[in-house]
Amino acid sequence: MKNSGANKRPSDQRFAPAARLAAAPAPQSANAAFSKAASAGHDEYTPFEPNYGEPTAWSGGNTFVPSNGNSHWKNKNPNWTPGSKFGNSKYKRDAAPVYTGPRTVPASRADHAARVLLGNMALWETLSGEDHAMLCALPSPHGPLFAWLESQFHEQGALGWSALREHMLGQPFAEDAQRWVAQDKMNAVAGNEEATPPDVQEARQELRRLLNMLKVDHLQQLKNEALAQHQGGQDPEALARYSSLDKRWRELKAAAAAVPLD
Repeated sequence: MKNSGANKRPSDQRFAPAARLAAAPAPQSANAAFSKAASAGHDEYTPFEPNYGEPTAWSGGNTFVPSNGNSHWKNKNPNWTPGSKFGNSKYKRDAAPVYTGPRTVPASRADHAARVLLGNMALWETLSGEDHAMLCALPSPHGPLFAWLESQFHEQGALGWSALREHMLGQPFAEDAQRWVAQDKMNAVAGNEEATPPDVQEARQELRRLLNMLKVDHLQQLKNEALAQHQGGQDPEALARYSSLDKRWRELKAAAAAVPLD
């Protein structure tokens, strides 16, 4: 019997697994060969590096200035201030208001009446006894001032403001009287005797309107008291007194509205 192994041909050995592995080239060798073939015929080159130039310089102001110095860019906010808390806001911060002292209390009707009579004392003679009594009964400082003014009128007649100011020195209402006169648009400075006196007719009309309104205020107070007494049952005649006061109140209010302001 012949040996089967001896009959095999030598050329069949190349199909064996060991032979195939030995014939396959190594991966590293293949990559090196490919790189060498690809680079053959090409010159070596330097990697590309972009150049953007030198960085721009800040000039320190509100204007953007590049390194070449040619720029018209302006800051959008002209009120911008470096380091300011509100520098980047479009709303400009207002300066603090200037303190001008305490607020002046608005002049009352009694203040205006005193101003008119101190500027034209002769009008005192044109008032009725009811007017005199109402003015002298006003609370301080108006009531004492009108009482003093009445006594001066009877003793010396009608005096100008400069003489009245000298006579009232030391009186508790002297400072208030000077302030009321100073509020007059015709006498911007208290004691300015050179100022043009107001027109007598205009002063009389203004004083009449002021007195009517003062009486309206006084009657309103009496009405409130009469109504409270009626509701509390304290006075059986309080309701009749209230009706009489209300009628008088309406008449004076209509008369005050009819007096021209000019």
